Amino acid sequence: MNWNKAQTILIVTLILLNLTLFYMNYKQEDKYTLSLSRQSEMQRILELNNIIVYDQLPQYNPLPRLKVREYSINETNLLNKFFNSSKEVSLTITANGRQYEKNNEKFVITTKGEDKGIIRYYQENNTKISMINESVVLDIAKDFVKKITLNQGKWKMSNIFRMDNNTYTVIFNEDYKGYPIFNSYVKLEINEFGIKDAEFRRIVPEGFVKPNHTIYPIDQVLYNFMYSNNLNNNELIRITNIDLGYETSKNINGEEIRQYIEPYYIIRLANGEEFFINAYSNTFE
Repeated sequence: MNWNKAQTILIVTLILLNLTLFYMNYKQEDKYTLSLSRQSEMQRILELNNIIVYDQLPQYNPLPRLKVREYSINETNLLNKFFNSSKEVSLTITANGRQYEKNNEKFVITTKGEDKGIIRYYQENNTKISMINESVVLDIAKDFVKKITLNQGKWKMSNIFRMDNNTYTVIFNEDYKGYPIFNSYVKLEINEFGIKDAEFRRIVPEGFVKPNHTIYPIDQVLYNFMYSNNLNNNELIRITNIDLGYETSKNINGEEIRQYIEPYYIIRLANGEEFFINAYSNTFE
């Protein structure tokens, strides 16, 4: 047997197989991407209604639900991260949770009610930063996210915008297999004195739950957004970010369903407003 010839045939076969798989995967992804004609038509209709999109459009592949569980933070570890020690920390028991305070820093941990699981952080009388810009703000935010999450989970910045008073709002979401979890977030306000306040919430992802379900394409979602009563179409509406991730849905009584979460689109405007649309039903919540 000519081994060199057999080896060449094997290599060529593997290359052809990889090319075939690549083509099949490309066609599958292309199936759930808006065609150029649909994109152009969507852009034309939106602009007639004073809406401009400045972001790329997400694909609309069928997606499963995501199983999650509640997150229980280790408060001792949290205090050690920020205060170096849990000693000499003032503890106040409130109607809905606990409040920890030391020097110019304060944590409010909510354990009851609608805000259960939310941790709020406040800081006062901090040293003024010599120079404040987006790069400096991001460095401060990233360091804070590592501390308050206790280095658990994978976190990515979702949005940053500067307000008129030279204060930046920065939002991080936990990422699960390429999809942001909108319920898991760290939201910070940072000014020339550092972190003014922050809010942290997390739910722990446990895995996707098959089967996959069809979701609405983004043009249908944006048309629904366009006809929403929440918009003032006499003013120019600038959409700076569109993302597809996971968010807690609600039952018929308006209560959060905490065991499974569903795919949601998030539409972010230049003024900081956010709109969540269920990708299964194309409904606002």
